[in-house]
Amino acid sequence: MHYKIKYVLFFIALYFVGFIGGSLFFSYYEPELEIKQHSVEDNENINYKESEAIDDLYYGDKKEDKNQYKEEGKYDEKETKVGEDKIAYLTFDDGPSKNITPKILDILSENSIKATFFVTGEMAEHNEKIIKDIKNRGHSIGNHSYSHDFNVIYSSIENFTYEVERTEKILKSILGEDYQSKFFRFPGGSFENYKDPYKKVLEKINMKYIDWNALNGDAEYHEVPLEAQLQKIKETVLGKKEVVILLHDSSTKSTTLEALPHIIDYLKNEGYQFKKL
Repeated sequence: MHYKIKYVLFFIALYFVGFIGGSLFFSYYEPELEIKQHSVEDNENINYKESEAIDDLYYGDKKEDKNQYKEEGKYDEKETKVGEDKIAYLTFDDGPSKNITPKILDILSENSIKATFFVTGEMAEHNEKIIKDIKNRGHSIGNHSYSHDFNVIYSSIENFTYEVERTEKILKSILGEDYQSKFFRFPGGSFENYKDPYKKVLEKINMKYIDWNALNGDAEYHEVPLEAQLQKIKETVLGKKEVVILLHDSSTKSTTLEALPHIIDYLKNEGYQFKKL
């Protein structure tokens, strides 16, 4: 019995010695975990792919046209070079209005600036004297549809044609039969593909459509603050030799009237000359 107890104790001791020794052995030789760290170049590639995925999400297979979704518009953009003239075309949409347009005309006269007014036929009908004043002061007048109602204008080729022709007839009745608009501005711009058939209508009557590549942001809501308009002008004219600037002279744009002298001063200080289309 004595020997059996010794025998059991021996094997228990041997077991513990083997267990502890084995643990130390495998702990010592345990392979180091591989931790993969991205280099700066890898991170740049990852960010690039993510940005491409974002482009796909927002623009689908029209990534090449994504700039059209920015508010700058689609007018031909030219970078400014030292010594070259910089030209700004001020364009006013959706008028004329009795409370805003005459005051804009006075500001332009004070600064010896000629501009372009894209008028709607409906507003022209109710403001014949202002239409004549725009013309007599030497500004350009363009066609901006009759109603400016997207649901009507773009519902069919027939409706679009009617809107353009009706506005032309109204302008002729005010300015004389010899008058003919040379320019058209699509309500909302010409950027969407669904407007391509309407461009062909304009081609048939030898009328060019004009978009914009800079703006003051006054289309976003009624009373856009002066500071916000100036900031938008600075952002959207930056680095451009020629800018066609979108502004509005409809009755709700009193802050545009307030901002206009400051916009003109900024553009002058940036070396821009003013022309009409």
